[in-house]
Amino acid sequence: MPAPLQLSDLLIAPAERFDLVIDFAGTHGKSFTLLNDAPAPFPGGGEVDLPEIMQFRVTKPLSGRDSSSLPRHLKPITLLPAAAAVRERFIMLSEADRDSDGFPIIGELGGSPLDATLSNPTGGARWDDPVTEAPEAGTVEIWNLVNTTTDGHPIHLHLVQFQVLERRTFDLSHFMKTGKVLFKHEPPIPPEANERPAFKDTIKAFPGLDADGNVTGLVTRVIARFDLPNSGAVTPGKKYRYVFHCHILEHEDNEMMRPYDVVG
Repeated sequence: MPAPLQLSDLLIAPAERFDLVIDFAGTHGKSFTLLNDAPAPFPGGGEVDLPEIMQFRVTKPLSGRDSSSLPRHLKPITLLPAAAAVRERFIMLSEADRDSDGFPIIGELGGSPLDATLSNPTGGARWDDPVTEAPEAGTVEIWNLVNTTTDGHPIHLHLVQFQVLERRTFDLSHFMKTGKVLFKHEPPIPPEANERPAFKDTIKAFPGLDADGNVTGLVTRVIARFDLPNSGAVTPGKKYRYVFHCHILEHEDNEMMRPYDVVG
């Protein structure tokens, strides 16, 4: 981020990383417990909660006067303009096969609800299905993460750091019937203050839910330049294999992980 951000509450998904600075000045002898009040799975809940994370005991004496302070500026961020994207991709987040408690066992990334060529008849793509995302090296793309589930999924792209553009509601019924995303005429949901301007490699793809908990659909839009590491020579036509996946352990181990190729 370009500057420090003061927060009293922070929503962190698995695999997200934040640098936190906590000021314990004037609290000698006191203890503080870092608490988690997020339901699991997020946001619906129903499984095991993990309320207490870590306790800080302010007991160690300073060896000298603390003269530290937060910098006013960090790393400048150059935003990628949406107009620079050569392609937009729509990647479905879906779930199937539930256990006896009603929680999903299988999660999937990509595919279309009408694509009968995939291994799952509902259209969701699994790990062994053919690669469908193959950006060209050095190009900018927008990836639309189309969440059709009740869960929030931390989606992690290997290789690249991306920027969050926005989140948008869409017509879920139309998508399931046609495989096409039709955005609703509602204002886009801007990124959180800690999401933009910033570079990320994991993003929370939230679900769209109404007041009764019914799925309404939400798209999380990110933009990335697919540069290969170390600025090395790129062989034209060569495919460089990477993966992207949900970082919830039960999901990534049960098909919610897909290969993608960067093409020279």
